[in-house]
Amino acid sequence: MRCLYLLIVLALGSESRVHPRTAFVDLGQAKGGPVVLHGNVLPDTVFRLEAKVRIAGKDTTWNGLYLNRLAVRAPDPPRASIEVPEYIKFRSATDAGVLAVKDRFLEQRRRLNQPATIPELMAVMVAEYRKSVLVERADTISNHEFEVCWKGDESCERHSFNTVPHTVVAKSDLIRSEANEILTFLRHGRMVFISRGTKFAPPADQKQKFLDELVALKNGKPPDQSVFPVKRFAVEIKRPPVSLEALKQGGGHDDQ
Repeated sequence: MRCLYLLIVLALGSESRVHPRTAFVDLGQAKGGPVVLHGNVLPDTVFRLEAKVRIAGKDTTWNGLYLNRLAVRAPDPPRASIEVPEYIKFRSATDAGVLAVKDRFLEQRRRLNQPATIPELMAVMVAEYRKSVLVERADTISNHEFEVCWKGDESCERHSFNTVPHTVVAKSDLIRSEANEILTFLRHGRMVFISRGTKFAPPADQKQKFLDELVALKNGKPPDQSVFPVKRFAVEIKRPPVSLEALKQGGGHDDQ
């Protein structure tokens, strides 16, 4: 009996001494580009998407998405170092207000034990956007998409819902979905611009125009004079680039 007890103690001790390790899960690759990642124009022509995972015993935790071993997400620089035009601040406040209304709506439905449908949720958000003096129009365009047209912008922002709002989505599924989106852009000949939560893929025939505008903005062109259809991307471009070394180390993504 004493031998059995010792074996159990040794087994538990061995399990507790398992050291976590980091690994990468291949999510696919594509040729194309260029890719602008947090202010860096990557020289690569082949791009591999991977998930960084943490393995501890039988547990695997998906931590973040990497492109050629560079973190797709990165921390924001100090706010004081970024000049943000007033209209961007007001639009951000409008977005935050709509999200707050959406959250209150979902909470009310949870209390009533009545899950919200995607059309219901979109109707609430569209109605809230229409209240803003900054919005030219806001309309539902399908049973899972709506768009918002800001005054002064040449094109509209499209918002999509791919899952039922009250459904909890695994982080691994979110990372796979983001990887597939980037791979799809590249496979269709589009360049990809990624900056702190913002993702933009101009049409294939506008790659050079986009790159020329990127250089102009970096050289001091005011964001409110940008030719980009959605001017907030011009503000993102003017942010200081994140060093490649920081992106190799994860850029703070793993803790998000």
